Amino acid sequence: MKPQRALAEGMHCAQCGKPGLTFRRRPEVFEYKGTKLKIEDYGVFSCPTCGEEYLDDPLIMETESQIRNWQRQVDGLLTTDEIKTLRRKIGVTQAEFSRVLGGGPKSFAKYETGVVNQSEAMDQLLRLVRDVPGVWANLKRQAETKRRISQRLKKRTSVRKTA
Repeated sequence: MKPQRALAEGMHCAQCGKPGLTFRRRPEVFEYKGTKLKIEDYGVFSCPTCGEEYLDDPLIMETESQIRNWQRQVDGLLTTDEIKTLRRKIGVTQAEFSRVLGGGPKSFAKYETGVVNQSEAMDQLLRLVRDVPGVWANLKRQAETKRRISQRLKKRTSVRKTA
């Protein structure tokens, strides 16, 4: 699903109120923790009168994964592709990865698309799953045991309420 363009050429500038926003691509340099990333064809809408620049959702989505992966590398975290490769190697869905490792039901979808960076703790857990044989099987067993206990407790609670 592609987000609809929020801005269009010719629109009025929110800053100065003048019409005539134009779209252009230009180099943009991002800085993070003392490192720089240069994106050569960064797209922006700009006002020819006051110089204000705007981004809309499609423009943000265009570079978001690239920027987050660069930040991950600076922070020493696994990249989106490394997380996706690990999950696929194990042969599980994003939902199952979340259920066993923690996080919300959509956490791994967000990690793999670059919408959100994983925490250092989650990154360490992912590296353990990747690097230490048997860790995934153990975590999966623990999650299943916890799920069964939780189901039993729910059944007991519902039986008591109806009695």
